[in-house]
Amino acid sequence: MTLRHWLSTSTALGIAAALGLVLCVLALQDIAHGEADVRNEWWAVRIGLFLMGLFIAATLLTLVKVRRAAGQGFLGTAGS
Repeated sequence: MTLRHWLSTSTALGIAAALGLVLCVLALQDIAHGEADVRNEWWAVRIGLFLMGLFIAATLLTLVKVRRAAGQGFLGTAGS
């Protein structure tokens, strides 16, 4: 994948992760208020956390690719 694709993917996952965060907050609010059946709420929390994990991984990979394209290594050392 090109750098442009990684940037687009990270942006899309960022939007999805933000929506997942809202889902998590709403689901956890229902869980905290003692709803009778909270299985669906726990699934919403799992999906939201999964989206956030994907976003973090894609963002880190994109950052590595941007640094390599700029001529810097992974930890800021030249040429690595």
